[in-house]
Amino acid sequence: MVIRNILLGAALSTVFVVGCSASSAGDPETSASAESGLQGPDSADPSATVLLLHGFHSHLNGRGWDCKSFWKTQNAHLQRAGFNGPVRTVGYYSKNTNCDRNADDPAFTKDGDVTLEQGDAGNTLNPATPIEHAAYRVAWVVASEHAANPQHSVRMIADSLGGNVVRWLVMQASAKNPNYPSLTQLGLTRVYAYGAPYGGTTLASLGPWPQAQQMMPGSPFTSEMQESRSVGSAKWFNFTSSRTTMKNQLTQPGDGFISNDSACFEGSTCLRYEAPKYIHGTYALDTEEVDKADAYRVRNPDGSWGPLAKAPAAGALVARSLASNAEITIP
Repeated sequence: MVIRNILLGAALSTVFVVGCSASSAGDPETSASAESGLQGPDSADPSATVLLLHGFHSHLNGRGWDCKSFWKTQNAHLQRAGFNGPVRTVGYYSKNTNCDRNADDPAFTKDGDVTLEQGDAGNTLNPATPIEHAAYRVAWVVASEHAANPQHSVRMIADSLGGNVVRWLVMQASAKNPNYPSLTQLGLTRVYAYGAPYGGTTLASLGPWPQAQQMMPGSPFTSEMQESRSVGSAKWFNFTSSRTTMKNQLTQPGDGFISNDSACFEGSTCLRYEAPKYIHGTYALDTEEVDKADAYRVRNPDGSWGPLAKAPAAGALVARSLASNAEITIP
């Protein structure tokens, strides 16, 4: 979760945004890719639908996310990489602007029921809306996009809390929750999450919003997420950083707000960027395209970190992976 433009001890950010993992979801291909940071291909699907999902927003400025603005750099990476499938920005706050799809539309529910999965605010989605309900609504957005392009899979790039939203909806679909689309209806085959707080963050205590409280370590929401081993039909790539964390708040390296352990979960591939050392909320904003020899390490099943891999910025690496249908390299 990220808190933007925050001066701790004075006031909380205007924006409070808030995702990483242990082992690969499947055996990677061994053939080398021509692009650094990639190996594969895994499943050729150049026309897969890509959905971009934002993180937490406090609404302290009276607005939600401007989806087009936030994802501008990631979209540019996708275009430069040559990705030619549909790309949609998705939101789950009613005060968002410039989102291609917003989950507050009652069409994105089971049979128009806006009360399911802890929904009690009609079509108004905000930081007080339970994350479970936001995930329920986003799940039907994903199913709708897959139905519109049924011959191809869906792949998602999620920032911060967006990663938790995707994980929750996959957990529910895997458990065959009748209020959610099935895994087949979702068609989700890959998830790339930037700094998702799966294990929560103590910094959530700085915010009074219910969604922030759900992101506290040990909350019922984060506890259930940590206990789950569901990854659905998707391969998960979670991103974290080796940045120094905030003093007296986090005891482990991370991206300044989310620790490495919180951003990782068993069954996914966790990448820790070291060049650059991202701060939370900036993974998708880095415009760099040039490969660096010491870009990231992948987390081993025992929690240790592997050797350095050559790659460009996180957003460019994800874009190349999607455009070439190749998996990210595990050195």
